[in-house]
Amino acid sequence: MKWISAALCALALFAVSGHGVDAVSEVESLDLPNAPVVVKATDESSMLVDVNGARNSAHVGGLIRDERLNALARGHARDMIARRYFGHETPEGTTFDARFREAGIPYKWAGENLAEIGDEPSAHKALMASPGHRENILEAHYRRIGIAAISVGTYTTLYVQEFSD
Repeated sequence: MKWISAALCALALFAVSGHGVDAVSEVESLDLPNAPVVVKATDESSMLVDVNGARNSAHVGGLIRDERLNALARGHARDMIARRYFGHETPEGTTFDARFREAGIPYKWAGENLAEIGDEPSAHKALMASPGHRENILEAHYRRIGIAAISVGTYTTLYVQEFSD
C-alpha cells in the first residue's frame, strides 16, 4: 500500500473476531530522523474524546481506556519508530493479535488502527475517512481502547489504536 503523502497516512484495518483473523498488512519503511521520541498524552486524550464522540453519534457507546491496551499501543509505536517500519506486522511477521496474546490480553473481538500524520485532529479525520478504520472505530463489539500518540521530534507522529471487547 503506497502512502498518500508524508503528511497524511493511514494503513489498513485489522478487524478480528473471536475465531479468525482477516488481515492484510504490508511493511513500509519509515524515513525518520534521529530525533527525540515523545509520548503526546494530550493527543491520546483528545483522540479518545474524538473516537467516543464518533461512537456516540453512531449509537454504539463509548470506549473505556485500558492501560494494558495503552501499553500495547505505545509498545508497537515505539517498535515501529526504533526499527523504522510502519505496519500491523513487524518485519518478522508478528501480527497484532500475536502481540495481544504475548501481552496476556484476552479477547473475542480485537482490532488495530495505525496512522502516521502530524496532529491528532488530522489523524482522527483520516481514520474516519477510511472505511476500514472507521469500521474499527465504530465496531459495536469493542468496549476498550488503548491509544498511543508518539512524536518523532517535529517530524511526524505515529498514532496506534488498539481495540478489544
